[in-house]
Amino acid sequence: MKSTKEILKFALPAVIENFLQMLMGLSDTFLVTRLGLAAVAGVSLANNIITVYQAIFIALGTILSSVLARKMTGHMLNAGVKLTVLLGGLIGILTAIFTQDLVHFFGGRGEVAALGQTYLLLVGGTIVLLALMTSFGAIIRANGDTRTPMYASFFANIFNLLLSAVLIFGLHMGIVGVALGTIASRALALLYLWKKLKEKNLKPTKTFFTEKISKELIFLTIPAAGERLAMRVGDLVIMVLIITLGNPVFAGNAIGESITQFNYMPAFGLATV
Repeated sequence: MKSTKEILKFALPAVIENFLQMLMGLSDTFLVTRLGLAAVAGVSLANNIITVYQAIFIALGTILSSVLARKMTGHMLNAGVKLTVLLGGLIGILTAIFTQDLVHFFGGRGEVAALGQTYLLLVGGTIVLLALMTSFGAIIRANGDTRTPMYASFFANIFNLLLSAVLIFGLHMGIVGVALGTIASRALALLYLWKKLKEKNLKPTKTFFTEKISKELIFLTIPAAGERLAMRVGDLVIMVLIITLGNPVFAGNAIGESITQFNYMPAFGLATV
């Protein structure tokens, strides 16, 4: 059984990592508020959809980390990365195709819908970056290193804040600037994690895509994803109800949600240990 000291040793970086990930969303919300309530509402609508995707990737990452922590094998590592690429790629393609339908289905109308579609198309269409970030971080944690994913989130936050500010206020790119800042910061974090995987000799082989996906990985991931999706579906239902009250109410709720995420952040960090 792990002692309190051991738990804190591994949990503290995970808590900080979760804090930084949520801080990225909060900084995006702060920047978007300068673009108007419609922009806040549009980005919030898109992000609520993206959190559904994120729930799937977190579930996969948690299971992958758990399996690899018990036995670090090349087969399971390759299979995990392959499943991540397939899931992330498929979700990204479907999002790009059905962006307009998704936004309208969840209540987006008028300017809010237009802005939400732009953000969802760019960030949701490249969601494989987030998927790989999550799985790469899980692999590194399974090897006993919880600090590297934390550093990746830190670098991503700084880069996202600076680049988004330049794109929004310097180049006046609006929602596109926010989306590009998010994409670029995730790509940077992904490259950093890939570099660390190579250093630790944990990177997948060049033939990882020919690896057969483990049934164990799939069977363990499905219920874990189902649990997280149940929570996210509830959030989506609430969002659909709130959006009918108008842009000011929905935008205010979005800002409030960004702040209240910090309430449960420590628990998420502890849950990864």
